[in-house]
Amino acid sequence: MSEIKVDKNSKKKLNKYILYIILIVVLTAFVLGVSLSGETSYNGENLPTIIVVGKMFSTMNIGYIFLFIGLLFLYYLLSSFCLFLFARLYTKKYKFHQAMSNQMVGSFYNYICPGGFYSGGQFAQAITFKRQGVNISNAASVLVMQFIMFQICLLLLGLISLFKIDKVLNIGIITIGNSFEIPIVLFIILGFLLNAIIIITILLVSHSHRFHNFVLNHGVNLLYKLHIITDLEKKRDQYRIQIENFRIELRRLQSNIPFTILLFIITMLILCIYDSFPYVVGLSLNAFANPSEDIFNRIFESIAFTNYHQMICGIIPIPGNAGISEFIFTSLFSNYYDPSFVNSGIKASMLLWRMLTYYIPLLISAIFAVFYRPKGTPKTEERFYSLERSTFVTLQIEAFNHKNLGLNEEKYVKTLETKNIESKLKKDDDVEIKVIINKEEKDENRDIH
Repeated sequence: MSEIKVDKNSKKKLNKYILYIILIVVLTAFVLGVSLSGETSYNGENLPTIIVVGKMFSTMNIGYIFLFIGLLFLYYLLSSFCLFLFARLYTKKYKFHQAMSNQMVGSFYNYICPGGFYSGGQFAQAITFKRQGVNISNAASVLVMQFIMFQICLLLLGLISLFKIDKVLNIGIITIGNSFEIPIVLFIILGFLLNAIIIITILLVSHSHRFHNFVLNHGVNLLYKLHIITDLEKKRDQYRIQIENFRIELRRLQSNIPFTILLFIITMLILCIYDSFPYVVGLSLNAFANPSEDIFNRIFESIAFTNYHQMICGIIPIPGNAGISEFIFTSLFSNYYDPSFVNSGIKASMLLWRMLTYYIPLLISAIFAVFYRPKGTPKTEERFYSLERSTFVTLQIEAFNHKNLGLNEEKYVKTLETKNIESKLKKDDDVEIKVIINKEEKDENRDIH
């Protein structure tokens, strides 16, 4: 297979990095400026909001911050362990520290791309796999399986979160800025449908040839007529290969049930750990009047609310969800923490949560993205990868073609081996027949004499 090129548009990629980072910084600064402006009631007096946030940070329970950091570390360890287990399906030489580095590289690209989880880091992870000694087609298979498992777990958590939808709907309106108001039910419907459509479509096209043909023909034609896509045949071929990849990897998961169950449990645990972070933030800032009461329900509500937060942010294509994530958190979790805490502390909890789940991990993962180089990687290799998801689609196409080439070569070799065996057997049969004939002629001559 030809070498994957990551170096074609270096200047264009650099400009996009700069644009995304500037956008993240500007939106974050704007949100922080809006959030920390004005005055907030604190202990019976009105103080500047920034002073109130500072006072709350100075009196927070530091032990829960260490708990938060420990859970965050566990989150990345388990995410890396999933990647490690998938990679070990193809090579026994793959090490856990390689998976950890790969996970951090992928996290950086996901953090700065629109869409959040698994939105821009797959291509970077595939190339990192390749540089770590994993065949590029196997790397694509690992990432497709990981994506399928993640989407299944995300949909299941979405269904479980429906048990708390009444409390979320009580929020009514989400206000972005001072005047932009959107009914939260609209966000929830769109976010849930997006998650559901992705995995249900994958499952249907992978198991139903009729639905498969319908999507590739009528579905793609509709997108073309709506001018969403331009090159009809090219897109149809791309979708066909993606569907074939999903079908192959689904069968692989279905063929190893114990392995799939293990990965399912770990992935659900990863998502639950991440979704429980607002609860830990609440504990650290004394957001609950009786923190020892109703612990299970509060953790469950934290998971449900965070899941709705991810649904909503997933439909708004902003790099790193900068700005929108903070606004949505403030609106959602105002209905989660105790009312006595919300007026003075919701902005402090938002800032602490965002800092520990995004800003700090972004900086750490950026260090890995810039400085991590697998052993044997030339210094002239491209340091940054494409941020376009279409690049990973291109990689899938090349990987799929490589798999087909391998299968065809294997079939050809087997055909040659079969022909050789048949020819050999035929020769052996001829020799055996001649031996039998000669023996019979000798026996007849002996009898005559």
